[in-house]
Amino acid sequence: QDRAEIDHDSAGRPMALFGTMLDVTETKEAEAERERLLRAMGARVKELNCLLGVSRAIQDHDNVGGALRQAVSIIPAALQYPEIASARVEVDGLAYLSAGFHDAPRGLSSPIRVHGVNRGSVTVIYEEERPMADEGPFLAEHRHLLDGLAGIFGQMLERMDIQQELKDSEHKHRVLFEHSPDGIVILQLRTGKLAFANTAMDKILGYPAGTLEQMNLEQLFPRDAMERVQEELAAIARQEKTLTEGIPCQTQDGGVVFADITGSVITIQGKRCLLCVFRDTTKRKETQDALRAEKELVEQLVNSLPGIFYLFDEEGTLLRWNENLAQLAGLETDELAGSNLLDLVVEEDLPRAAAAIQTALQGGRSSEELRLETATGEEVLFYFVCARLKIKGRSLVIGTGIDISARAAVEADRRRLSMAVEQSPASVVIADAQGTIEYVNPKFCEVSGYTAEEIQGTNPRTHGSGAEPAGLYRALWQAVQVGREWRGEFFSRRKGGELYWERAFIAPIKDRYGRTSHFVAVTEDVTREKAVKEELRRAKDSAESASQAKSAFLANMSHEIRTPMNAILGFSQLLLRDRKLTDNQQQNLRSIMRSGEH
Repeated sequence: QDRAEIDHDSAGRPMALFGTMLDVTETKEAEAERERLLRAMGARVKELNCLLGVSRAIQDHDNVGGALRQAVSIIPAALQYPEIASARVEVDGLAYLSAGFHDAPRGLSSPIRVHGVNRGSVTVIYEEERPMADEGPFLAEHRHLLDGLAGIFGQMLERMDIQQELKDSEHKHRVLFEHSPDGIVILQLRTGKLAFANTAMDKILGYPAGTLEQMNLEQLFPRDAMERVQEELAAIARQEKTLTEGIPCQTQDGGVVFADITGSVITIQGKRCLLCVFRDTTKRKETQDALRAEKELVEQLVNSLPGIFYLFDEEGTLLRWNENLAQLAGLETDELAGSNLLDLVVEEDLPRAAAAIQTALQGGRSSEELRLETATGEEVLFYFVCARLKIKGRSLVIGTGIDISARAAVEADRRRLSMAVEQSPASVVIADAQGTIEYVNPKFCEVSGYTAEEIQGTNPRTHGSGAEPAGLYRALWQAVQVGREWRGEFFSRRKGGELYWERAFIAPIKDRYGRTSHFVAVTEDVTREKAVKEELRRAKDSAESASQAKSAFLANMSHEIRTPMNAILGFSQLLLRDRKLTDNQQQNLRSIMRSGEH
């Protein structure tokens, strides 16, 4: 920097030049640096304004397109030569351009990445050439600006992705909530108010859509169920459980439906709430109640069976049984679990019991009479019927057993009676209520000469002799038809035509209702007895005639002897009065007296 002065003479002519020189290099450098700093500061201000404008653009828009269209128009102003600058932002295949942008070799670009994935780029260009700088015509600061803008756009994309995911998730959950077949409510724990209720919940309780969100907890449940409901929901809120079953819920019309409630604690806008899912189990409960009633009915039917009921597997292990079997074993009903039915069978009958089980398993059905030993040691005869049962591919045996001890005793009596009839020395005939012969014993066949096949199906009158007194069969029939017994004798004819006498006892057999169902006749061949009696009669007649002759003879003899005998007895009595007689003489006279008296 120079300063000079000119010295003049008296005539005013320059005489000399006087001056000083000052070194202002540092000052100039300082001024240049200040200018550079000012320019740099201005550039940074433009960059900051750009970043701020882009951030505001992003804040002003809730979608990527609107934010990027506004942001890309702001970027050129932040460059060194904004008058010839333009910008492009490309995201997910879509390009957003500022005015005048076109591809040029004088561009600068930075990638936009989200979680390491390249989603696009931000690019700036100069439409005209400019002096070379750090990267072509662009400064290093421009690189930092583009990197910052790419970072901002990346954050924007990440945030909008998250927002979109939240929106999608919210929409999905709302769709799920609204279309869920289960009722869903959100209950505020502090106030007991319903913050949300879906359409399904409205339908379950019969309310118009949206009505439940105006209600509180107490309005959802019957009054007498509130204590239980509050205890269950409190347990869910304490995270002690997540499910409570069979909760009664109050419908709009005052009815009751049942629901299983699954709950969990959630936080909405800082408030603790219960998210509760109501699954309508009314039909299931009705089905369960029906099944329970049916099960109870089956149990009652099984326990009311007159005998024992059992269901066991191939090894004989009991799976189901009735109370009668438990009583027989002397155990409580539940104590029979895992027992083997064969343990109750008398040892001698075990082989037949095992064979019956195998027959059922192989052939599908079997029956057998077996003795079971009771808890008191008594042996009881049972008639068992069992069958194979297939359940889920598993072979089981189901059956019943009837106590036939009394029937066996009756059958034994019947067998003895049958043997007695079969072996009876008398003829036995059994006919139905119309008199048709159904049975004859061997003795009848022996006596009559007919076989059982020949006589069965016929009427006794067809085998009569024809010599019976008039009205005999009519009187016999009338007597037995009114329930009286008939006893008598009549002629019968053998198969060979020979007649013989029979003594008969005929009586009606009555059924359980007191009606005559059959007649039984017990007859005996008395032909020989009749002949003997006739001979005896004739002998008796002869004896009686001889007796009469004897009586006449004796009467005559008695008269002839009585006269002298009276004289002898009279003299004997007189002699006994003589006291001079010896004892021997007196004894002899007394003997005479006694003999005379007879």
